[in-house]
Amino acid sequence: MNRLRVTGVTYLGGHPRHPRPIEGLRLDVTLAGLAVGGPLRSLLSVRWPSLAWLYVLTVGDVEGKAHSLQFEFLNFPNLTRARQAGDAASVIGLGIDDVTCWLLVPRTSVPELRTRLASWTLGAAGAQQQAGMGDADMPEQVALQAIAVWRATDLGRQPLTDRNTLHHRLAVAEQHRRSGDLLSALTLLQQLAAQAIETFGATDRATIVARNNLAFALAVGGFRHEAIEAYWEILDDLAASGIVDQTKAEAFARQNLARLHDPHWQP
Repeated sequence: MNRLRVTGVTYLGGHPRHPRPIEGLRLDVTLAGLAVGGPLRSLLSVRWPSLAWLYVLTVGDVEGKAHSLQFEFLNFPNLTRARQAGDAASVIGLGIDDVTCWLLVPRTSVPELRTRLASWTLGAAGAQQQAGMGDADMPEQVALQAIAVWRATDLGRQPLTDRNTLHHRLAVAEQHRRSGDLLSALTLLQQLAAQAIETFGATDRATIVARNNLAFALAVGGFRHEAIEAYWEILDDLAASGIVDQTKAEAFARQNLARLHDPHWQP
């Protein structure tokens, strides 16, 4: 599985060197990186370490952002035609050279395209669904301290009542992760994310921190597919809510999605 090829792609814009839309292209996802072009022409290419962020959006999501500066280069007539034709199209955004380059992928829904990208990455990387060993240079006393705090405060069963309590428990989970006890970290983070969603809402700032921490722990633990799904869920919830003050959390998720789709990346 050396390459994933997506055909019939339309370049919508985004890069200053290529201001006009171009149809009939293909997107090649390879071990080296991503390339957009045709049989005789290369339009854009980026190596995995240089891919800054990744979007996979519906046409409706992008149309809703028509007035955002980030989307000012988009060729919206092409998007409108895709929607009018009833095409289950997707829009890919690639962070290249500090700008976002946009591609329209026809006849492919967002869930299907995300699944194809994740499946290719897992196959190319030979990712194993197993836990990592954590940071080797973390002193042993940190692990012992984290376990002591866990037992003393009975964190797993106490209700979550305020954001300060959530932040404290997230710090304990991070101590577990950094000391190598990934199982305890993931157990606590899964509980905290679920409790935060129930108590504060799925897109509350504190909840998004907990969900991002869980996705990150899954990623560094070697659970690449689960981490990718967790980050997409965060971004979808933020997009559906229309919240505009979560730019740091959104950027964190998109940057890590770019890393997770790099088959060379290892936790």
